[in-house]
Amino acid sequence: MKKPGHTGTRLVACLLSGYVFIGPIYGQNKPNFSEIVSKLIQKIEADSQYVGNNYSHQELEIDEEIKNGVVSDIQQKLYQVEKRGGSLFKKLLVKNDIPVTNSEFQKKNEIVSVGAKLLGRFEFLFERAEVMGSEKCWVFSFKPKNNLPERTREDRALNQLTGQVWIVQETLSFKKLVAHLLSEIKYEVTEIGSGGKLHRADCLIIAKAIDGRFAVDYVQIEYVASGRVLFIPLVNKHIVTKIQYKNYERRKR
Repeated sequence: MKKPGHTGTRLVACLLSGYVFIGPIYGQNKPNFSEIVSKLIQKIEADSQYVGNNYSHQELEIDEEIKNGVVSDIQQKLYQVEKRGGSLFKKLLVKNDIPVTNSEFQKKNEIVSVGAKLLGRFEFLFERAEVMGSEKCWVFSFKPKNNLPERTREDRALNQLTGQVWIVQETLSFKKLVAHLLSEIKYEVTEIGSGGKLHRADCLIIAKAIDGRFAVDYVQIEYVASGRVLFIPLVNKHIVTKIQYKNYERRKR
């Protein structure tokens, strides 16, 4: 089967550490939501270090290519992921249910990583209180700040993201994020006469707890893109990438 291409589908949310008492949302004093967002970002960075230093995990990546509203091709890859020398590395273990025996660890390049670099692009607005499962959460909407730099194609996409994020009230733990593009993105023609459009992109991140900290549980990215060469339509892609983060195991020293 032909492997579907995609524009960068791996979103790895980092993990939150510690506990901060904020108080009930309808208590005597209204929470300072700007301070909450600031502390959230700090905790994301701290827990990213903790979980990466103490745990390895596996990622099951499933790419589905959609044509005429139905799945026309599926590719599955299972990776082992661990931290080495301060950076995350991954090794392909299984591809389409066939074990891979000659794979080696390679540096894991994150296209989007939930942390200060990403969240610093956005303005946050408190929306509502909501219960997810048994946990009381605050829900914030976010939108890109004005006049953000666009040095790369990735910047152009990230600077068009808007959505909502769920935060556990008691611990400030990240719980869930949904995001989508504000508008389609047109990529300019290059030296060889090729360009394209990112018509749609939708993102979902769901978290779980490890050692009282948040860890990524599930990521889904769906996008629709088209390209051209010398102004002739070349390819149209509708891709859904699903990533299951599983088998977190404490590293042996």
